[in-house]
Formats: sequence, C-alpha cells, structure tokens
Amino acid sequence: MYEQSIMEEADKYKDSSRLKIKTMILIYKFLRFCNGDTYYFIVSLSTILLPLFIFKFSVGSIFFGMVLHYFIFMTYLKNKIDKVFQTTKEICEINDVIRILENHLKNKNPN
Repeated sequence: MYEQSIMEEADKYKDSSRLKIKTMILIYKFLRFCNGDTYYFIVSLSTILLPLFIFKFSVGSIFFGMVLHYFIFMTYLKNKIDKVFQTTKEICEINDVIRILENHLKNKNPN
C-alpha cells in the first residue's frame, strides 16, 4: 500500500513537462525541509528568542532563553512532535517521491 501510493503520487507528473517536474521536485524538497529537524530548531528558537530581543535584551535573558529552548523543546517536545506527526515516515515518503521524479526527469527528452 505504501509503495503504491508513492508511485501514484509520482506518476501524476510522469507526462508533464521538464519544468513542471523540476518545480515539483523543488516543492517536495521544501516540504522535506519543513519536516526536518533544522526547520523545527529554527522556528522554535526564534519563537523563544524573538520576544526576548524585543522586550528585554540582556545577555542573561538570551542565555536563559537558549537553555530553556534546549531543555524544553529539543529534548521533550521534539520527540512528541515526531511521534504525533510521524515526521520520519513522511520524510522517507518524500525522499521516495523525489527519487522517482528525478528518474522521470532523466527519462524525459531534453526538447
């Protein structure tokens, strides 16, 4: 079932133009980035540090915000988010779709 749905998703674009396939590859790569650890780290750190920069800027508050971010988000909430949203499974699916789309792109004529 898993492989069938991925093949169906990728085969939608099999007969599309090279530009459309390249665009879809970029979109899937962006989705993969949005499900990744780097994105969660940037978003969570910015939501903690941005108010500290706006309202009370001091070295102690910035340090406290970074420590709070590490202990609360990166050790506890990240694991919960991965379990609830199944991000690792989604990333594997997206990687498979990207791989299939790149194969379709190779098989296309360059005209």
